Amino acid sequence: MKLNTLCGHLVPLFDLPMSEFTELQRALKEQSPHFDPDNELNAMTRQQAEDAGVAFDPAMFRGKAGPGGGIDVDPFRAAFFVLAVVLNGPRKESANSTWLTWHLNQEGSELSGWGENWKPTFTVCPMTGRHLFGDALKSIIEDQDLAARVDQVRVSSDLYAEIHYDGSKVSRFEKPYRDQEPILRRDAVLQGIALQAISQLIRREG
Repeated sequence: MKLNTLCGHLVPLFDLPMSEFTELQRALKEQSPHFDPDNELNAMTRQQAEDAGVAFDPAMFRGKAGPGGGIDVDPFRAAFFVLAVVLNGPRKESANSTWLTWHLNQEGSELSGWGENWKPTFTVCPMTGRHLFGDALKSIIEDQDLAARVDQVRVSSDLYAEIHYDGSKVSRFEKPYRDQEPILRRDAVLQGIALQAISQLIRREG
């Protein structure tokens, strides 16, 4: 399935005009290749992605031209694009904020410390078995049974994310370091039925 086809399905699902998705595609296409390779955070998150089996391709939103062209959608691209839609931040920050939010860590992880006796702790989502929020979202889109268990997803850009599932359970993800609470925070809620629909689309149309 092509990304434009997915966007066509998202128009009635999210009740947004196609222009919103077209503009977001353009922003991600322009911004994704520009992650600073010398930035320590980017180096860390890329290594985490590789450890989790997710390779970040800077050209992931550059489709082929001509007949049969366009951007092929796999669960990773679908999860990344849907997360960018949900965050709905300034377009100039779309790729970076989505990338950073993808790499929120499962609550309870200890990824920094001092002294010779410090050992990092990588906890995993009790629902998906994933350490990073984006990987958990990707797993949900890949697996219709997991998607059916999700009640809603709550997310705040580069701050926290929660997967509410099985009626009363919550899997929470957060930044690997603490800093001051932002003065202006945008929280978004995505209902589980949307993830179920997207999971079915990806499975049906490939």
